[in-house]
Amino acid sequence: MRFYFQDRVAGNFATKCIRVSSTATTQDVIETLAEKFRPDMRMLSSPKYSLYEVHVSGEERKLDLDEKPLVVQLNWNKDDREGRFVLKNENDIIPKKMQSNGPEREKEGVIQNFKRTLSKKEKKKEKKREKEAHIPDGDEQALNREDGENSRLAAEVYKDMPENSFTRTISNPEVVMKRRRQQKLEKRMQEFRSSDGRPDSGGTLRIYADSLKPNIPYKTILLSTTDMADFAVVEALEKYGLEKENPREYCIARVRTWTAHVSHQRLHTDDKSGKEIVLDDTECPLQIFRDWPNDRGTLVFQLKKRPPDYVPKKGRKPEDKGLRGKGMDGPLYGSLPPEKLPYLVELSPDGSDSRDKPKLYRLQHSVTEVGSDTTDDGSIQLFGPGILPHHCKLMHTEGLVTVTPHSLEAETYVDGQRVTETTVLRSGATLQFGASHVFKFVDPSYDHSMGKGGPGPMMRGRHKSG
Repeated sequence: MRFYFQDRVAGNFATKCIRVSSTATTQDVIETLAEKFRPDMRMLSSPKYSLYEVHVSGEERKLDLDEKPLVVQLNWNKDDREGRFVLKNENDIIPKKMQSNGPEREKEGVIQNFKRTLSKKEKKKEKKREKEAHIPDGDEQALNREDGENSRLAAEVYKDMPENSFTRTISNPEVVMKRRRQQKLEKRMQEFRSSDGRPDSGGTLRIYADSLKPNIPYKTILLSTTDMADFAVVEALEKYGLEKENPREYCIARVRTWTAHVSHQRLHTDDKSGKEIVLDDTECPLQIFRDWPNDRGTLVFQLKKRPPDYVPKKGRKPEDKGLRGKGMDGPLYGSLPPEKLPYLVELSPDGSDSRDKPKLYRLQHSVTEVGSDTTDDGSIQLFGPGILPHHCKLMHTEGLVTVTPHSLEAETYVDGQRVTETTVLRSGATLQFGASHVFKFVDPSYDHSMGKGGPGPMMRGRHKSG
């Protein structure tokens, strides 16, 4: 394994390779590295060494003494990441005035007088490092490789030691990791493209996190128009280096501002900008952003801690509506009695009427989640072959019911035909989830409102109101 040492006095990084077993702890590695990097200083000082894991994205983490660095490195491959290990002396602080003369230099101690004169190249590096250290917060975006602020340690080690200088192993070089991420991105973008080649079903969305990472302007995540807020939370947490946090403790909130240029330093809500509204887990941020009218200001999204008193829209009063058509309906459809609501009735796996007492699920005026990990009130929890934790969603809005698979792997059939996009259901259609869960969709109001000239057997595509 290759390790780097941050020599703050000399103003550079050193690097060495050592053999490491899978049982070696951080403490074992630190002791070996101390002999390798600084054998001449062991008797002159009492350094306190720590081992850090840094990534090109700017993430920086201090390893616990009982962790196993080799195991940590092997886990990078699982997450399609590359990184480096940096040995750092916690007591090694750069003197504020290394080149100064006079009383200030005398106070720094006698040992300072014996410090060797820096070469022209070292002086140039020192001057450049001091210049970067005084860059104001607003200009630090130029130092970042992504659309956020990288930590100083990660930025320095990747700057002094370019990425193509060393690779960890022959089988897992950083170039391969980059190519794999690029292929993953291209595959995701290909899923968004329509028949004419335009990315109409997906795109990028900026997510701000002022309350969590005030120094980072924003992060950009890739979403489809059917990706819901709970998925966006997971993606945003990973982008901000918080992937180990519990996603259920976070949420996405939308904020309206009237400024043409959104400043990341002032995205708080006030009476002029509008109310901050927390999105339900089943709402789709990218679709909301695309449907937002330009004359209503600029819509931005915030990643934040979920308020302890937050109540989902399903538990609110009818007047507490979010965006129309995104989980709550208008008064025309919201006032239907329960017996008029559309429902799913269970059938046998072959599609015939169930011999036993069939289960019946009424579809409320909101989003109904289907899957093996859906435990919320009103959701449909199913188990069996082909059923994903979050399989699909049924949306009842404006008198129509649609089904939307969460991914291409979510087996969903309408009248025996596999569907992979939002599909409008007609009364009497059969709906199959996975390999064996078959239901019949029934809309009691279908004969009255759509019986004389309704649509054909099945309509595809996202239904838009208006």
